Amino acid sequence: MANEMDTTVALFLQAGQMMRRNIDAARLPLTPAQYEVLRHVATHEQLSMQGLAHTLRITAPSATGLVSELVESGYLKRTGNTADRRQVLLAVTSSGKRAAALCTTKRTRVLRRVLKGLSARDHRDLQRIFTIMINPNN
Repeated sequence: MANEMDTTVALFLQAGQMMRRNIDAARLPLTPAQYEVLRHVATHEQLSMQGLAHTLRITAPSATGLVSELVESGYLKRTGNTADRRQVLLAVTSSGKRAAALCTTKRTRVLRRVLKGLSARDHRDLQRIFTIMINPNN
C-alpha cells in the first residue's frame, strides 16, 4: 500500500505528463530545451557557451548541440568576444525573440486552460505549495 508521499509523487508526475502532452499538442516552434536556451541567453548579456552550460546545468557538448540547432534556425547568433578571442558569446536574434514570445504565449494559454477548472482556493493552495517547493528555505 502506497503511503502519502508515494501518492503525491505519482500524482505530481502524472500532472507533469499531462501538462507536457497539452503543451506538445500546441505545436510550439521550439523544444522545451531550445526554449530554455533562448530564455537564458535573452536574460544574460554577454553569455558564453560555458556560461550557458553552467546556468542550465548541462555539459558543454549538450549546450553546443542546442546552440548549433538554434543558430541554424536563425534564432541565435554567435559572436566573438573582443577581449578574449577564444570565447564565443551568444545573442538572441529578432526571430529568436519572436519564437520565444510565441512559445511563452502558447504555453501560458495551454496551462491556463488546464488550470481553469480549479477554484480560487485551489489556485491559492497551488501557489503556496509551488512557492514552498521553489524556495524551501523561506
